[in-house]
Amino acid sequence: MDAYKKALLQLSKWLSIFGEDFQITLNKSPLEFKSLRNNPQELYELIRLFGLSAKNVIIEITEENFMSFTKLHKNKLDDYQKFGFAIALDDFGTSYSAFSNLKEFNVGYIKLNKALVHGIHLDSAEYILIEGVTKIAKKLDIKVVAEGIETEQQYKLLKQIGVDLMQGTYVSPPLDAESFEKLMPAS
Repeated sequence: MDAYKKALLQLSKWLSIFGEDFQITLNKSPLEFKSLRNNPQELYELIRLFGLSAKNVIIEITEENFMSFTKLHKNKLDDYQKFGFAIALDDFGTSYSAFSNLKEFNVGYIKLNKALVHGIHLDSAEYILIEGVTKIAKKLDIKVVAEGIETEQQYKLLKQIGVDLMQGTYVSPPLDAESFEKLMPAS
């Protein structure tokens, strides 16, 4: 929880700078998510202790982890959602993608794996796959995030398809908190 405390302190600061709609993502590893110590209520109480809202925190799990969930893990995911956390499914497209699970578990975001993004060009299989996934996601009211964008061409094609959020070195290199604050306009 120490890493989460640090992240929540930073979130508290950024909310005051960037406004109440600002969100951060907390990654959950497969082992962490499946651990009995990983308690959604504890995280929710920690957020409340910091005077924050769960709407500002997205819980991110990998698609591979998601696909191997047992009933106990699915109940834990439900608990995160009951407390108001959004769920992001990372590395989408690297495992067997079960679209029915996206709706069943009320996933709010899917993050397209960079392997799909790297191979994108007009009329490529990657373009067609990303376009199809994006259309399905929009119909299910799920936001699509593209990872690993390194070129202007990738960015423009993903924008053309209608991907909601972009991430990668073309958009911005990894930044520390201070550099991020200088880059982002205050609200």
